[in-house]
Amino acid sequence: MSDEITTVLAVKGSDKLSLSKVNPTGTNNIYNFDYYLNEEWLGDNFYVSSVMYDANGNIVYDSFGNPQMTSMLFTEHVKLWEEKIKKIVMDASTEGSYGWLLTRYTYLNSQYVIMNTYHTQAEYIYNYCTEAISTYQEETKEQKRSIWGSILFGVGLAVLAVAGVALAAATGGLSIGATVGALATGSAAALSTAVGATGVVEGLAVLGATTLFTTGVSTAFSGLFQLGKLAYQTNITKEQMQKYQ
Repeated sequence: MSDEITTVLAVKGSDKLSLSKVNPTGTNNIYNFDYYLNEEWLGDNFYVSSVMYDANGNIVYDSFGNPQMTSMLFTEHVKLWEEKIKKIVMDASTEGSYGWLLTRYTYLNSQYVIMNTYHTQAEYIYNYCTEAISTYQEETKEQKRSIWGSILFGVGLAVLAVAGVALAAATGGLSIGATVGALATGSAAALSTAVGATGVVEGLAVLGATTLFTTGVSTAFSGLFQLGKLAYQTNITKEQMQKYQ
């Protein structure tokens, strides 16, 4: 015998991987006797008894349920046995066989590709929405600053008008409350009556104060309305974007 001649291959794998379930010998060993399948070793008349197989590789049974036996050359028997092993190993319907594992691997790999594609698309959408929310928040901050500027400007105009009328009332010995109340109505006629304006100059001053006050109040309320509208739109937009996240 020689170390260069190999007839048995012992197959072992991790996680208790085994060939015994699909190996006709019931072991983890794979045999190959091709080296000896020649006339030098066996001669030309070495026959063995073997079970009979049909064209599909299935064992043929007699009427009593026993495998039918046949006599054949040992070389033919070994070749038939090797073909049977190859078929079992490659048969995708046999659980645990190479063919079965290959089919499962192919399927799972295709599912992985699909899931990875979905993951990539979802990641893109998530990043897009995150960036969109960040940009929208910055734009909203700028809009809020502008609106608050308008509100403060309007309040400033109204306060300036009130301060001017109050100062005029105090200087003329009039009731500040009544004068400011008349200004608050937004009516130049009511303010003229309250301060007793009779001349053209006084009339123009009353008209200017009334216009300044109404413009300031109008600007301030318009800003507050825009601020409320922006807050509502911001909440709606955030809810919509968060659905995609």
